[in-house]
Amino acid sequence: MSDSPYAPPAAVNTAVSPDKLPSAVDLVQDGLKQFMDDVGDFALAGLGITLVALGVALVMATLAIGCFFGGALGSGALSIAGAATDVDAIAGVSAFAGMLIMLATYLAFFLIVIFGTAVVSAPFSASLQRAVDEHLAGGRKVGFGSAFETAFKQPVKDIMATVGMSVAMVIGIFMFYIGALFAAFFLGWWPLAVHLDGLPVTQGASRAFGHTKDQLGWHLGVFGLGIAVGMIAQYIPVLGPMFAALYQVKAYRAAFPRPADPDILD
Repeated sequence: MSDSPYAPPAAVNTAVSPDKLPSAVDLVQDGLKQFMDDVGDFALAGLGITLVALGVALVMATLAIGCFFGGALGSGALSIAGAATDVDAIAGVSAFAGMLIMLATYLAFFLIVIFGTAVVSAPFSASLQRAVDEHLAGGRKVGFGSAFETAFKQPVKDIMATVGMSVAMVIGIFMFYIGALFAAFFLGWWPLAVHLDGLPVTQGASRAFGHTKDQLGWHLGVFGLGIAVGMIAQYIPVLGPMFAALYQVKAYRAAFPRPADPDILD
């Protein structure tokens, strides 16, 4: 067990009974009060994760631009080579091959942005969530280093859970986006279960899906209000993303309290 103040609980916790679940509105109201009480600490934590986001964006942009221009040059070279010949068949094949290269480039560009961002940012997002969890439990307060404190405590599990969620979302996107909405709804707690409670990756997915299925109405309220919180938060730099993170952690802990919480059922 790590000495870190943000270390996930060692014991596997169980869900509270449905009658003890607070409403989504209560979660927001209580969370907002806690947030405003320590807004300075959350602002510092927000600055830290903002720097991480800017760094990740720079890395992903560099890789994506390199991929894009590489594909464009390859496609252009084939098209020019084909056009330089006097054989129409060769010119046509070259043009078609160039088009395939560009399509592959666009797909690679998309995948690099989605999965590259997930891989690079997952450890830092997990560290921030663990810090928020500790803060809400009355432990060490969040601060500028919250996104870094436990980033490498369990990076493989954190990355696998985040990438797994990203895969589900990408598959959903190719299902006319409706699938992505279902994935976000039923598996939204997958990374949280792994980040906060240290569950194995597959068990985290099972917990997320199972609880959502069993408490469908409650999750609909939490998910719907979460979308509203996220939409507003994106227009409030630094503080907005921190409140969104607080809401997510608070909602998860409402259903799966820390093992020391007396509300946990046997």
